[in-house]
Order: sequence, then structure tokens, then C-alpha cells
Amino acid sequence: NPFNVAMFLMLYLVMLVGSTGFILLDKEKVDHETLRAASVDGFTDIANRETFFRRSREVLSLCERNGETVSCLMIDIDGFKKTNDEYGHHAGDKVLIDFAENMRRTLRSSDIFGRYGGDEFAVLLPQTDERQSMEVAERLRKAAENAVIVDEHQIRYTVSVGSATIVPDMETNIESIFKLSDNALYSAKTQGKNRIASALRFAD
Repeated sequence: NPFNVAMFLMLYLVMLVGSTGFILLDKEKVDHETLRAASVDGFTDIANRETFFRRSREVLSLCERNGETVSCLMIDIDGFKKTNDEYGHHAGDKVLIDFAENMRRTLRSSDIFGRYGGDEFAVLLPQTDERQSMEVAERLRKAAENAVIVDEHQIRYTVSVGSATIVPDMETNIESIFKLSDNALYSAKTQGKNRIASALRFAD
């Protein structure tokens, strides 16, 4: 029957198109998940170092073209090794995750932040002057003072924050800004930890 043959072919084509669409959607989902896995820190679920620096370079370039101030924060969790030694690495892991959540709640959607490595985090604050940067640094410092509960233990941790503020020019690179903020972080650590420090520099 020609009619039945035509109907069969039509149904077959519908099934074929549907299957192809499903395969394409599934591939798109896999590609998206693969891309995301390569761009985020698998532990804290925030940007990894490579992604953070790539986004920061893009923002820095934009601020340079517009003549806008940009600030950078380097953050270190105080006594992280001691936490691991006393309570176990799972406790240290909980501290890292907790602080990453603090960053999400505290920072603006336009701010770039990520895990710099180990127990260090980094933040780039576009259109942010020294005073504003220090205010953000203090909010992050205070946010870390709440206890983390691990195996019924209350674990309190603190962070030290170094801030650097510049107006970038054509010779400014992201590494130089982070060196400034890292120097400020070192100052905060040597002054007793659980504090913030600034290294203000404006480009000529």
C-alpha cells in the first residue's frame, strides 16, 4: 500500500530527526560541562587561576582604555596548615569552601574573583578606588570570622588581605598589579594577620 509506505517513511524521518536533535543537544551539554570544568576550580566551584587571569586581563584592558581605576586584592587564610594539622584536611577543605561562599555573597557581579592556589584567593575590582577597595577587603575579612562547623567542632579562621589600586596605562600588566597586592598581603601577615593592608600606586 503506497499510503502505508509513505506513512512509515514519514514516521522514520521524524524519529531520525528527533534522534539527531537529541544527540546534538547531548553533545552541546557535554561540551558546556567540559568547558566549565576547565574554567572553574573543581573544589571551591569558583574561577580557577587560569580563568581568573584571563578575565582579569580583559577587564584591565577595558579600564586602561577608559582611564578607570582598578583595584586588586590578594587574600590568604591565616593558619591554614594548623587547621589541617589539628582537625584534618577535610576541615581545611570546609574552610576553603566557606570562604569561597563568602566571596560570592560579598562581591559584585562585575568583580572578578577566583582561587589563586592553595589557601590564597584573588579579586579584581574594576572602577574601584583605594578607599572602596579597602572597604571590600574589610568586609571579606569580617565575613571570615564566623565559625565553620566540622564534625561538631566550631572552627574559627581569619584571613589577611593585601590591596593595590592603580590607574592602568599601556605598560601595565596584570602580574605587576598582583605583585603590588601580594606585597601588601605580606605586610598584613607580618603585622599580625587577620588584618588588611594597602599598597597604593597610580600610574603616571
